[in-house]
Amino acid sequence: MRLNTNSSQGTQGLLYVVYRYLFWGWLFKDLRVNDPWQRAAARAYNLKQKIYLPIYLRRWAGLSCFHFVAGCLLEPSALLLAAIFFCSFAMSTCVLTTAAVSWVMLR
Repeated sequence: MRLNTNSSQGTQGLLYVVYRYLFWGWLFKDLRVNDPWQRAAARAYNLKQKIYLPIYLRRWAGLSCFHFVAGCLLEPSALLLAAIFFCSFAMSTCVLTTAAVSWVMLR
């Protein structure tokens, strides 16, 4: 799966936009560098970027609630579809937990 990152046309692909809407990894710089000055600069940059993590927490909390409610509503009639929604609820809860721990650890 390749994300469309061609910005010369002025538009981004839908998959790329959804990726940036749901995942926050693109906001942060990697701290695994050998130079202590670069590591300190990356850490300072990451500390400034942490203000955006609660937005992603809200997005994933909304997705988790949607998946749980959809699973509960579909459970009496369509068990397989309800199981799919409950599994996606479990996965989105894991991502939500990861975002929360990342936000707390950057404090």
